[in-house]
Parts: sequence; C-alpha cells; structure tokens
Amino acid sequence: MIRNKQLVLVFVSLVTGVLQARHFQFGFGFDTGNGAFQFSVGQPAYVQPVYYAPVPAVQYEPCFVTQPVYRPVQGRPQRAQAGVSYGFTTRTSVKKHSKYKQKKQHHRQAINKSQKAPHKLAAQKPAPALKNLKYSSASVLPYTSKSNGRYVLLGQEAFGRDANTWDDFGGSRDLGENHPIITAAREFAEETEFLFMNKKQAQNWLDVGAGNTKVVVAKNKNATYITRFDQHDLAKFTKKFNNRVGRKTEKKALAWVKWEDLERAICSAQRDSTGKLKRVNVWAQVLDRQNKSHGKLITVRPFLVAKLRDYFMHEPYVIGNSPKIRFY
Repeated sequence: MIRNKQLVLVFVSLVTGVLQARHFQFGFGFDTGNGAFQFSVGQPAYVQPVYYAPVPAVQYEPCFVTQPVYRPVQGRPQRAQAGVSYGFTTRTSVKKHSKYKQKKQHHRQAINKSQKAPHKLAAQKPAPALKNLKYSSASVLPYTSKSNGRYVLLGQEAFGRDANTWDDFGGSRDLGENHPIITAAREFAEETEFLFMNKKQAQNWLDVGAGNTKVVVAKNKNATYITRFDQHDLAKFTKKFNNRVGRKTEKKALAWVKWEDLERAICSAQRDSTGKLKRVNVWAQVLDRQNKSHGKLITVRPFLVAKLRDYFMHEPYVIGNSPKIRFY
C-alpha cells in the first residue's frame, strides 16, 4: 500500500515537471480560452508564465531597425536595448519607420532654414509709426553723463495742481501740431525760456535720426523723448536760467537727479485705493540762484512716474518704425 502511494507521488511529480516544461500555469481546472492547463494537489503551484508578442500574419523580411524590438522571453516582456539593433520586423513597421525618418528629416530642414533666415517681426505686422499716435501731450527728459554717472535734469512746477513738484519739460498738444516731436520741441523751448534752444533747433536735436535721443517712450496719449545733451551746454543753460528765475516762468527751479535714483524711486511707487500712483520722493542736487547745488529730497510729479514706470520696469513693448521708438 505504501509502495503504491509512492508510485502515485512519483507519477504526479513527473506530470508536474512535464507541464512546467511546457510552460503551462497551474490552478484549478482546464481553461480552453488561452490553453492553460491548471492542476493542483493541496495548494496550487505557481509557474512563471511566458509572454509572446503578437505576430501579424504578414510576410517577414530581415531589415535594419532603430526602434525597440519585442521578443518572447521567459518571465515578463522585456524591451530591447535603446539604440541600433538587428532583428526581424514586418513590412508595416518598415513603412512606419520610413515615414518617421521623413518627418524627422523635414523637421531638421525647417530648423536649418530658421537658423539661416532670422525671424522678421515687421513681416508679420507693420511697425506702428509715431506720427500716427493719437497723443495729447509730449515732453523731453534731458540727461547727461558726468564723471560720477548719468544725471537727469528736472524742473520744479510753478503753477497748477501739481505746483512745487518736479517734472520733465513738456506740455499739451496745440492746435495744428501733427507729430509728437513738434509738441515736445515747442514745450522744451518754452519751458527753458529759449535760453538753450529755439523750436527748430530743439526739433532737429530731438530727431531720432540725429542720434541724440536714447529712446522715445510712447504710452497712452503721451510721448516722452529721453535725450542726451552735452554737460557743458547744460551747465551754461542752468546758469542763465537761474539769473531769470525771479520772472514769471513755468519752471521756478532746476535740479540734478542721478539716473539710478530716479529709476529706483519710480519703480517703488505705490498706488492709492483708486489705483492712481502716489507721489514719490527722490534725492536731488537742487540749484540755487548762484547756480550752486544743495542736496535735498524732492517730490516727483505723479504724471512723470506714470509715463516712465513701464520703461524703468522693463515691461514688454512694441517696436515702432525705429528701434528707439517703444510703444507701451
């Protein structure tokens, strides 16, 4: 009896080994769907399955492939190593691979063309012209270079609701003026008491083509010409201007402000509850009647802050018909 049991166990072990060699998975019963025969004694025995990649019923041919190749391997399916490998694939894969190579080649050709021919902004949309700006005011912000840096010349307002604040040289557009440079030149000549330049000279100096204007900031309905002047010419002008301050003038005092200080003050400006920019203070060298400078804090006019804030904050802009013209 014991010997019969031993023979049965030997037979079961032999059948189990054969089934494992045939890669069948054990369980309970027989599954005709996937051809898996399952047999268990006590607890089911586990056999690691073999996965086969689906093979299309088409003709095979040897080829050189660069895409991953799937092969039936023991255990889980493994992806072929990345890179170039030899193997067999179908005609369908060959067609897909050739289309992929064509797309990649077209993509490289497009990149080479874009590198050889740089993108032109003007080709997409015509550059706006400053003469077409529907402006209501224009101004000039004069600056010069000294031994210790760049300085901006500001004037103190003598009249209006912003009296005693400091601003650039400008004003409203007059009837018949059809370009911001005409308004800016006229206002600059008038507010400097014609001691520096007349209207025609100022217009020629402010012209973008002359090379004196650093940038024209066009924002909303205003255009500001940030223009360089000679240091000695401005010194002569300030001396003449201070001798005439006692008369009725639009600016009652002049002051030098360092470029970096003005930029820092404008960028740090805050807004009130209504959204308007508050007045900001900046350190300046105010000139007296004897043309001597005295350091003190001055209040910048809010309109000047609003005009130049986007420029100093490096906000995005549209280039006009000249690289020096910026529309914010």
